[in-house]
Amino acid sequence: MIDRVDDVFYLTMDEIRGAPPSNARDLVATRRALRAAYEKLDVPDSWIGQPEPVAAAEAAAERVTTVSGIAAAHGVAEGRARVLASADDCLDLEPGEILVCRTTDPSWASAFHLAAGVVIDIGSTSSHGAIVAREMGLPCVIGTGNGTALLRTGDLLHVDGGTGVVTVLEPAAEGAAST
Repeated sequence: MIDRVDDVFYLTMDEIRGAPPSNARDLVATRRALRAAYEKLDVPDSWIGQPEPVAAAEAAAERVTTVSGIAAAHGVAEGRARVLASADDCLDLEPGEILVCRTTDPSWASAFHLAAGVVIDIGSTSSHGAIVAREMGLPCVIGTGNGTALLRTGDLLHVDGGTGVVTVLEPAAEGAAST
């Protein structure tokens, strides 16, 4: 009824447990296409009422030397970047790496214990990530907007939480993953 093992994730529980739909392949193809379209969208930083989707930031083709944001927690740290898409990826973070992420909430707490510094796309000095970084004495630059798209896992970074500037000291090797 399906072509690949992971196609099952595009079917509902009722479709899996009951009689399989005769058009399972078509359903899977349609739902895969819809997911691909949704992956290209993001919500705006702020909105009133129903949010209008915006194009998601893509990894920059050209490398940058600096990323700027808000100085959220003073101090300086150097280390390799670890770009994480969600708190579920925190197990990938190694001690002393710089955590680079879109936003944080309490589910990210374990990552702060390992990180040498934090770079966050969305937020302000009163956001969760900035407050936790200050409490833990970690340099933090927040509100970069697109740091996760510009920085890559493996970049050697200099994070200045006092000026809000992140400097790429040494770019990651070509072919390194952006997330």
